[in-house]
Amino acid sequence: MQCFSRLALLSALMAAGLAASAALSATPAYCAETTFAHQGVAADAKRYESFLKENWKADGKTAASLKADAGKVLASDPRAASRLLASAVAADLKDWESWTRLAEALLAIKPDPDNSERYDFPVHASGAAYRGYQLATTDAQKASALYVLGQALERRSYWRPAIDALKLSMELADSQPVREAYDRLRAEHGFRMTDYKADNETTPPRLCLEFSEDLTHTQGDVSKFVSVDGKDPQNLVQEGKQLCIEGLKHGERYQVQLRAGLPSAVGENFTKTADLAVYIPDRSPFVRFTGKSYVLPSRGQQGIPAVTTNTGKIDVEVYRIGDRSLATLLQSGDFQRQLSSWEVETIRDRTGIKVYAGSMDIASKLNEEVTTAIPVTDATGKLEPGAYVMVAKPAEKTKNDDNRATQWFIVSDLGLTAFSGSDGVHAFVRSIADASPVSGSTVKLVARNNEVLASATTDGKGYAKFDAAVARGEGGVAPAVLVAEKGEGQYAFLDLTANAFDLSDRGVKGRDAPGPIDAYVYTERGVYRGGEEVAISALVRDAKGKSSPVPTTLVVQRPDGVEHARFVLNDQGLGGRSHILQLAKTAMTGTWRLWLHTDPQQAAIAERAFLVEDFVPERLDMTLSSASESLSPEEQGTINVAGRYLYGPPAAELGLEGEIVVKPSGKDAPGFSGYSFGQADEFVNAVRSALPANLVTDADGKAAIAVMLPAIPKTDKPLEAQLIVKLREQGGRTIERTLTIPVDMKSKRIGIKPSFQGAMAPEDETVSFDVAIAGKDGKPAAEKGLTWTLTRLDTNWQWYRRDGNWTYEAVTLKRRIAIGTLDTAADAPANISQKLPWGRYRLDVASADPNGPASSFLFSSGWYTSGDAVDSPEQLELALDKDAYRAGETAKLRVASKLGGKALIAVLGSGVHLIKEAEIAKGGGEVDVPVSEGWGPGAYVTAIVYRSMDEGAKRMPGRAIGVRWLALDQADNELKVGMTLPGKIKSAAKLTVPVKVEGLQPGQDARITVAAVDLGVLNLTRFESPAPEKWFNAQSKLAYEIRDFYGRLIDGMRAERGKLRSGGDASGPVMQGNPTVETVLSLYSGIVKVRDDGTADVEFELPDFNGTVRVMAVAWTADKVGHAAGDVIVRDAVALTVAAPRFLTLGDQVQLGFDVHNIEGAEGTYKISLAQKQGDLSAERLIVLEERDAVLKTGAKTFQKIAFSPKDVGPITLKASVTGPGEIALKREMTFEVLPPAADIKRTTISSLKAETGKLTVNSDLVRDLIASRTRVNISAGPAARFDVPTLLTQLDRYPYGCAEQTVSRALPLVYANSVASQMGLTEDKALRERVQGAIDRVFEMQDSSGAFGVWGPSSGDLWLTGYVMDFLTRAKEAGYAVKAQGFSNGLDRLQNFLAYAEDFQSGGEDRAYALYVLARNARAPIGELRYYADERIERFSTPLAKAQVGAALSMMGDKERAERAFASALAQMNATAPDTGYRADYGSMLRDGAALVTLAAETGIAKAQTPRLANVVAKAYETRSYTSTQEQTWMLLAAKALNDEAKGAKLSIDGAPVSGPLVRSLTADELRDHPVTVFNNGDAPVDAVVTVIGAALTPEPAVSKGFQIERKAYRLDGKPVDMASLAGGKTSVKQNDRFVMVLKITSQEAGGRVLVADRLPAGLEIENPRLVESGSIKGLDFVKSATAPEHTEFRDDRFVAAFNFSNVSASGAQDNGDSKAEGDESASSEGDSSSKTQPENEPAVSATLAYIVRAVTPGTFVHPAATVEDMYRPERYARTDAGTLSVGTKE
Repeated sequence: MQCFSRLALLSALMAAGLAASAALSATPAYCAETTFAHQGVAADAKRYESFLKENWKADGKTAASLKADAGKVLASDPRAASRLLASAVAADLKDWESWTRLAEALLAIKPDPDNSERYDFPVHASGAAYRGYQLATTDAQKASALYVLGQALERRSYWRPAIDALKLSMELADSQPVREAYDRLRAEHGFRMTDYKADNETTPPRLCLEFSEDLTHTQGDVSKFVSVDGKDPQNLVQEGKQLCIEGLKHGERYQVQLRAGLPSAVGENFTKTADLAVYIPDRSPFVRFTGKSYVLPSRGQQGIPAVTTNTGKIDVEVYRIGDRSLATLLQSGDFQRQLSSWEVETIRDRTGIKVYAGSMDIASKLNEEVTTAIPVTDATGKLEPGAYVMVAKPAEKTKNDDNRATQWFIVSDLGLTAFSGSDGVHAFVRSIADASPVSGSTVKLVARNNEVLASATTDGKGYAKFDAAVARGEGGVAPAVLVAEKGEGQYAFLDLTANAFDLSDRGVKGRDAPGPIDAYVYTERGVYRGGEEVAISALVRDAKGKSSPVPTTLVVQRPDGVEHARFVLNDQGLGGRSHILQLAKTAMTGTWRLWLHTDPQQAAIAERAFLVEDFVPERLDMTLSSASESLSPEEQGTINVAGRYLYGPPAAELGLEGEIVVKPSGKDAPGFSGYSFGQADEFVNAVRSALPANLVTDADGKAAIAVMLPAIPKTDKPLEAQLIVKLREQGGRTIERTLTIPVDMKSKRIGIKPSFQGAMAPEDETVSFDVAIAGKDGKPAAEKGLTWTLTRLDTNWQWYRRDGNWTYEAVTLKRRIAIGTLDTAADAPANISQKLPWGRYRLDVASADPNGPASSFLFSSGWYTSGDAVDSPEQLELALDKDAYRAGETAKLRVASKLGGKALIAVLGSGVHLIKEAEIAKGGGEVDVPVSEGWGPGAYVTAIVYRSMDEGAKRMPGRAIGVRWLALDQADNELKVGMTLPGKIKSAAKLTVPVKVEGLQPGQDARITVAAVDLGVLNLTRFESPAPEKWFNAQSKLAYEIRDFYGRLIDGMRAERGKLRSGGDASGPVMQGNPTVETVLSLYSGIVKVRDDGTADVEFELPDFNGTVRVMAVAWTADKVGHAAGDVIVRDAVALTVAAPRFLTLGDQVQLGFDVHNIEGAEGTYKISLAQKQGDLSAERLIVLEERDAVLKTGAKTFQKIAFSPKDVGPITLKASVTGPGEIALKREMTFEVLPPAADIKRTTISSLKAETGKLTVNSDLVRDLIASRTRVNISAGPAARFDVPTLLTQLDRYPYGCAEQTVSRALPLVYANSVASQMGLTEDKALRERVQGAIDRVFEMQDSSGAFGVWGPSSGDLWLTGYVMDFLTRAKEAGYAVKAQGFSNGLDRLQNFLAYAEDFQSGGEDRAYALYVLARNARAPIGELRYYADERIERFSTPLAKAQVGAALSMMGDKERAERAFASALAQMNATAPDTGYRADYGSMLRDGAALVTLAAETGIAKAQTPRLANVVAKAYETRSYTSTQEQTWMLLAAKALNDEAKGAKLSIDGAPVSGPLVRSLTADELRDHPVTVFNNGDAPVDAVVTVIGAALTPEPAVSKGFQIERKAYRLDGKPVDMASLAGGKTSVKQNDRFVMVLKITSQEAGGRVLVADRLPAGLEIENPRLVESGSIKGLDFVKSATAPEHTEFRDDRFVAAFNFSNVSASGAQDNGDSKAEGDESASSEGDSSSKTQPENEPAVSATLAYIVRAVTPGTFVHPAATVEDMYRPERYARTDAGTLSVGTKE
């Protein structure tokens, strides 16, 4: 009883404390706002609760009695008490005391040291205590639970969460036991100093104090808590849990005091003052080189600088790698990298030559870095071609035995620059020392395989060119190195595989640079539905902008990256091409891409993307504007909304909704252009909140929305508010628009504006910054006493050991180099000026007020790179005298350069148009650039100014690069296109579009295309009208890669020259979408020839439609292009808009909405009618469902609702009409797909008909509960009846996943389907041949160049799959299908090559067995290999199918004896093999293998005696399967065909009529109701009969879990759960326009498998597709994040679909929903003591979470279908939820 007594006493003490507090204050007891939350503990609690619910029962006892019993035994047997309390929890899961006492009991158990109890019990105790805390209602109860929770967390060593729990417990109810526990834990594990470290290897050294928690983030607050020798420290650097004291000296002792009160980020202060006596030791002997540079200029250099510390001598070795190994060296990654001792030995022994070994004395200064130049020319003597590497290490022994540094180098005066483009490689050689061009230099282009591709000699400009023919090599002959040589000893090389210069900061932007052929591809809209046509047009031009007749290939790519189709597009006039792409109804959703090629093996010349989605066109338009320039916290702003119907009138009295998202802005603050505010490294998360509810537009379609910003974290960074506003139709759907507005925090901020552009300041010059104060009003303000600090950020290469090798990484050290104060004025900013050498810096400016603003700015002085960044050379400012030029003019290029130098001017476009040398004087100069006609829309003028070496000033040579786009006036190359469009026309009328093309020469030929598309469709993707002139005449990216090695020059001028001492020798799923309810208006003219007068007329027949039509015209001639666009409103005097769901489910009762708007019709009575169409076009009739009258004044509207319930599944068409005064007669047709309420089910009955008297009667009782139109009854009788062929044929149309395996699995049986159908008396399907031929063509798209086939496309070839595909193609070829000869031959070659190089194997072998079989079927199998495998390796093949394929191959090659033995081995394995237990890489199962053995045995005539028995085994296995995979269906059908080829006809009759051979009938439910069927066996032997019913049930089947569990939940967008009972079989009512997050969690007991998840929707809900509307994204919803991403998702009208490969999903130990981990946030692998039944037996092996957002749109009562999950290759593994009922009502 002690534990419970202690708990009761604690509760009493806490309660007493609260009472006393209440009495003293005479107010209610204080309730802390803070709550305890911990993701890991919450997860533990959830798991433990689930376990207790599943495994513990109360056995009829109450929780109170169980608690009482537990209290009696706790002291003597806490383990027994824990069991009683677990039962008490199970009896009442809401009792906080049971949970809390269970936690105490678990903590009281002495754990068994031989198992995991000592880890498990604290986990369960913390989970139980956490649940107790969550369920507690009073402060005293919460405090008690938190006390126990703190003890449990302490037991788990979760120190910080334990402290937080105890602290909160005291805040809720102070008590002595809790305070003692808190004080003890706080003292031992609270905020404290944990260690310190003297960083003596830096200069100057520093002392770093380490703490248990992060320090407060305000650095100014901590300096007063530290003193060094009684004085303030020179500088403090705060980094997370570390506080570093700088400004110390080596060899000195310091007294450091750390005072009490130092604040931490967790709200605790340092408790007691600590005095430290610290000694800073001397630095260890060390040597390093200065960086990654490798070119040492041959003039003016003392040598290669080596930086040493505390060493008087270094040992030096030099090695040379010859130029013939240069390319290999560069590709290996060793070049410019520090080498380990092992790598140095490799160079010494294998790849290089040692040219020097010796030592060098150093004039060492204690603890100071000394730079000494190693005179490499003294060491190497005559320099030979190649690369050199120097190795140096201190002569003294150190703790680090491998303390060595390496420096790669060459010595040369040849500076290399290369321009690499499509026309080849352009090389420039100039002197590094004086920058003059070097003529007569030999330049070689070297390939990756070290082969010299070409050689050239530089001209007087130091220029040499290598043509594209030698520069376009691939693989081993791709260009890798540019080498230059001049005389003896002058040798240099440039790596062409390294990253080129990043010149994006110099105005290089735009589209990718076109090649010799350019093209523009466009479509008429941006989104399509499956089943629609995509109108694709293309214009092809050459480099001069002229039309090109070159043939092109259009490649269409699906969203999964698989090629869908390709088409040859020939010139259809003046370079124009047009093609209509028919999308299948099953077209995959997502982003499709069009690629236009001149050569399909090369990169595309143009591309275009479009979406395939289930969409509904918008019917409204809306614009947003802000009444103010900015929004401020706690101040109301106003957003003005203006909405209209797309057919013209204002969107009056419609609802509005939306949200506001505040996030960082990349724009300048208003009035402070160029200023940076806030901390440079600060990260601000986005914050969002909903707009006010019940917003409605007025009679003019306008609204003023009052908005308030959500709570925003305090920051000085510029913020912006994104307003996402939705306008609702009366029928429930919405349109969405966004508006972005700056956020004014109304707080004082510090702005920093550099005097230079970007983040790069000039080197060795005075850099200035303007500092301004932005006041609370956003205007400049005065401020005194601002403090500024300039810190240098040095990146040093710090050594560390990894995987046994020494390497280095970049480590940033902070050094304060300047500090000061300044005052700002309201009318002028303050200024900071400082002359800075090369380096990276940070400027911090802060207010004198500790709580005031602070800002920082990061920048570089001179060229700087962190070492891993792309080289960005020093910037050169260029300017042109005009914005655009005409050919023949001269452009004036202004070059701004302070020091001047020799300039290389180049004009780069589609080629190198101009090369020019110029002298640039100090301060800058001007260069004339003549403009030529062949430059197209423009070209880049580049200037590289080379600065010569100044030996007197010891200044290294350098270069700066500037780039400027020189635009050419394109007015002469553009056509003016005009269209005379009517402002408004009636629906169902003819739209005539007169087009006028201006700018044509007399007799000049021209072409146009015209499209007319619903603006509501275009607005979904913000589609812009095609404008080819903007494409062809736009600025493009630089077509050349520029490289040089001036950024890799070794500065050996400043170091003192050392003297070397010689020390040795110097020798040398596709899912089908639903059709649109109403027709999408999208019309396209194709290519139209323009008349001689420049005019053309295009006519379109418009459907019944209200809205705006965007008319878009594109025109072109042989050398000009242009476009035009305009809008036409389409409507009648009265507009009819239908509000209907996107589909229906049988059982739905929907409220269809009809919005009748009398815009300008006469006042009167209008009749609204709804009818259903029946019959076909030849005999169409209308059945009126309802009629009603409405009296409408001019300008008035009415919204009528008509109830409708579908009576059958399949497509139905409803026709709405409105008639009224003035011959008003409107009509709208709506076509719905009515879906069954549940998936198909299969029922099989097997009978044996006795000889002569056997009879079977089949009547309508079998289908009484099924939907008649979806039901088939299949009857089979005969030898192969149990194979149930009709059902197999019926199941062949299961949707495929889309990969190569399922494409073949679906098509291979169809090769024989007609044969089997005719064999069995079924009707042949004439469309089957087309489907098989389509599959043949499809799989060839997945074949790579080697002949292999990949799962998803021509990559990652799978050889088993290649055998499977080739088996299909072989059988198809034998059946007379057209098979591509070359692709077929390549596939066979690939299999034969595989056998030629395949190594021996111990197990497996499925791929080579299939290869042998396919080759034998094509008479190409190597008989020797076959016999070897049969004689020596047959038992190593892992599957029966593989062994049987070897046997079948032998049989086809004539070796019957070995074939029999191989089949015998296969049959033996079938007998011995256990049932399937897991996922197989060959997509197989024992049922599949058995059916394949029957097929192969029957086809080859081997093992005939065994075939009937095996067939019987397979058939029985099939009978037990409710579902089969496509692999199993394929081979079962092939087996049935093979058996029926041999079968003798049975003597059967049906309804008295004799049947010859096996009996097969397929009947509809209606046929069976009209006439029952009786089958008689008239033969003298028993006959099997199988009756299978496949259909959809009228009543959904109950939930089931077979290998999977699936659960559905609904949440509000704020994360609050919604009790949506319809998700689990109940009934739920929601309101129109309610939004929910639907969450599915799938768990599997097995890893592996391709898994498909489908969540069907009730017709009243619609998914908000994140690909079409931003608000549909779940990215900002933390509560639904998942660590597992699906391979594919689809947002369909009627369902959400996701596909996973569970082989790539982590096990359950991974955190759920991608939650970030705090301290102790781990998943327990077990749940307690197995002996006491406190841990689950089986954890799910794999889980995944999915989420999407839905909106309630259509009123009515709807079936809420089940969600399903299935393994696509093991269909016996599946699960589904219950189906329910969802009602959607209108809001009051």
